[in-house]
Amino acid sequence: MIVKCIDCPRTFEDRPSGRRGSARKRCIEHATLRQKELVRARDALERAKKWGVPAELVFAREVFERDNWICYLCRAEIPANVRGSRVPGSKHQPFGPVVDHVIPLSAGGPHTLSNVKTAHWTCNAQKHTRTPAFTFAKRVVATDSSPATKRNRPHPTGRLCDLDGCGRPFFSKAFCQLHYNRKRKFGHPLVALCGCGCQALVDVSAEFQGIVYLPGHGIAGPTVTAAEKLRSCIKPQSVSDHGRQRYGLLDDCEIWTGSRNEKGYGKLYLRVEGVKRRGKMMLAHRLAYELAYGAASLEGLTVDHLCGVPLCCNPNHLEAVHLAENLKRAGEKVLVCPQGHPYEGENVVRYASGYRKCRQCTVDRTHIEEYGHSFIADPTGPLKKRRCLTCWQARQAEPNFCPHGHEFTPENTVYSKQGHRKCQQCIYDVNDRDHFELKGHRFVVDPSNSSSKRRRCVVCRNSAAIGPTLF
Repeated sequence: MIVKCIDCPRTFEDRPSGRRGSARKRCIEHATLRQKELVRARDALERAKKWGVPAELVFAREVFERDNWICYLCRAEIPANVRGSRVPGSKHQPFGPVVDHVIPLSAGGPHTLSNVKTAHWTCNAQKHTRTPAFTFAKRVVATDSSPATKRNRPHPTGRLCDLDGCGRPFFSKAFCQLHYNRKRKFGHPLVALCGCGCQALVDVSAEFQGIVYLPGHGIAGPTVTAAEKLRSCIKPQSVSDHGRQRYGLLDDCEIWTGSRNEKGYGKLYLRVEGVKRRGKMMLAHRLAYELAYGAASLEGLTVDHLCGVPLCCNPNHLEAVHLAENLKRAGEKVLVCPQGHPYEGENVVRYASGYRKCRQCTVDRTHIEEYGHSFIADPTGPLKKRRCLTCWQARQAEPNFCPHGHEFTPENTVYSKQGHRKCQQCIYDVNDRDHFELKGHRFVVDPSNSSSKRRRCVVCRNSAAIGPTLF
């Protein structure tokens, strides 16, 4: 049978499953909402029972509709856009409706329909456990067209601070919270503490909120210039051998004696003149270069120490280069590999990108550990590769045979383009076998050819020289 929902004009089938039993009175949407309201009502009932007061099942929506959605504390109407926020127990709304006990449960008030009324969430929080005579001024709440948000929501009472030019919401004692705190701490709402920490009071305007200083306060005195601070922490030192031999540097290094960063470079803090608590950290050698050549000369570049001393601040020992060049120079200062092998002579393998590698670590190390022999360039090899001549000569002194049993003699050895050794007899046998299967002739050494390794089928060659025979 088609019935109408008691909470909305929708119609639905009362028994869609065909089972016997009581017919449904609400549609699916309102039945779900009713179930949530029932859970909330049961929770409130259990809470009231713990207080030991008379209690009955109270549905929040029934209380709200009975009171026409009007807060009994401030006599203001609950906004329509938040009327459903507290019913199913969803997120908090300051002007949302709640069920308030006129006589609190803590004072022995019962949990019944006669002792509960509709109230704003904020009104209920401010009432707390006070008596029923506690009331509020009528609240200014947002409408449907202007949702109540934290920013655009006006103060509940609509009252502002009494000081001219303030405009902030009323808090207490005719003042906003800022001026109330100043009045309580300093005795007057239009004074504030000096920001330098001297505990002196400064007269301020009603709209001022921030940090204020007395004349002469807040300034850390005359600021030392960057050049003076850099010069005060420098001592001379003779130039390093690396800078003198590689770049021809003659003047002394100027070593920074102040603080350093984690990488060993000098650093210092520079203040802005006339301003307190404002400045920046700089590298000492970079500041020295900027003072000598200007800040624009370091745009997108890094500073390289030609002398190789990280704490040197002598502008003549500094050069602005790209980061890649700086890293390349830093690598050239390293004279040995991590294993202690020197980067010199034939032990260095250089790539087109400029990267270098230790040859002994990559090629010779395993062979030296196993056999005790080192690799050297073999001038007699086909590609002049580096090899262990000791092992190679030992293999050459002993008879060496290919997998088919042919000895690797100088006449029977052929080298490929990659330097691999091959057996000449095996090459002959492959060609001979293929030709014998096709023609029935075998390859022999051609006596008419100057090379002793040139083999061919003499029968086929003579037949080609005579030409075809006509019968």
